[in-house]
Amino acid sequence: MTATNRRGLTIAVVTVAALLSGCAGDGDLAPTPTTQPSLMTTTTPAESPATGAATPVLPAASGQQADLTAGFAAVALAQSEVLGSQAIELGLKADGTWQVEVIMGERKVEFDISADGTQVLGRTEDGADAADIRRLEQAQVTIEEAIRTAMSAVAGRFDEAELDEEHGVIFWEVDLDAVDVHVDAITGEIVTR
Repeated sequence: MTATNRRGLTIAVVTVAALLSGCAGDGDLAPTPTTQPSLMTTTTPAESPATGAATPVLPAASGQQADLTAGFAAVALAQSEVLGSQAIELGLKADGTWQVEVIMGERKVEFDISADGTQVLGRTEDGADAADIRRLEQAQVTIEEAIRTAMSAVAGRFDEAELDEEHGVIFWEVDLDAVDVHVDAITGEIVTR
């Protein structure tokens, strides 16, 4: 083969390669890239069915992650049982089950819910206290948000949270071990510890 023929062949090969690479955007001649599975996994916090808000992500060593995920599931379950209701109390019982109180209008319903937050074990219904109804109507912060706020400020195992009022201030009282954290139910700020 002569030098001229080799040069012509080289130009032809380069031209064809350039044309093929130019066609890659059309997908006609270029191979489709394959996606390799990532070796890294990311975890995002689960959302509370009731609020759409993320559940708190706590250090695994604290043992609280499972508790609060199940607790928030218990709140969502109780609220789904009484449509339009809002939780005013969440408590972790000694046997690991949950107690949730919700109010809808003038009704108060107290639920006993399984440890995993998925089954109603019992319920009692009563008339709601007028003061609780008024507090709930004024509250801008949900029980889940108040618990997250308290736990971000104070270390401790969650015991109970309930809507309360003192000296005209409506707040969520969140009990973490032996510490009571008060979260303003309107502003979401911690008012006392």
